[in-house]
Amino acid sequence: MKFKSVSLCTLACALPLLAVVPSYAAHHGDHESSSLMIESPWVRAVPPVSKMTAGYLELHNMGDKERRLVSASANISKKVELHISEPAKNGKGMAMRQVPYVSVPAKGMTALKPGSYHVMFMGLHRSLAVGEPVEITLTFANGEQQTVTARVSSAPHTPKEGEGHGMEHKGGEHSHGGMSHSH
Repeated sequence: MKFKSVSLCTLACALPLLAVVPSYAAHHGDHESSSLMIESPWVRAVPPVSKMTAGYLELHNMGDKERRLVSASANISKKVELHISEPAKNGKGMAMRQVPYVSVPAKGMTALKPGSYHVMFMGLHRSLAVGEPVEITLTFANGEQQTVTARVSSAPHTPKEGEGHGMEHKGGEHSHGGMSHSH
């Protein structure tokens, strides 16, 4: 009889743990996180009077399905949006516009780079110093989030030997060299 009461006690103690396991799996599941690599993140250095800047990186998708970057966030500015630069409709220079997502093809790569897709930081809280680290959290359509550390630079960041793929994981008026800004 004593054995049965111990078994019941053990069972009663184990039941709450069984409820935690599916919850853990749902929050820490695969999310296809291993299919994406982020390389060469950097944020453009701008004059101290500028209230906007852009961030760039490469998204590599090793998976069999297209992935979509749907948003980004950082604590350096009031607003963060995904943008694309393209030829202006009037044929003079380049124009920027916000996009709902950036597609990364299966087994492919999409570069967020000057003159193309980029992360736009609007309403900078302060000026950024060259070499300063900026944490950027990228959110994908499947709910996965990846945080990368980008360096402020006046030129694209190229990983040095030993830096791996350049990624660290942790669960007013504006012009881009003749580009106007529109939504």
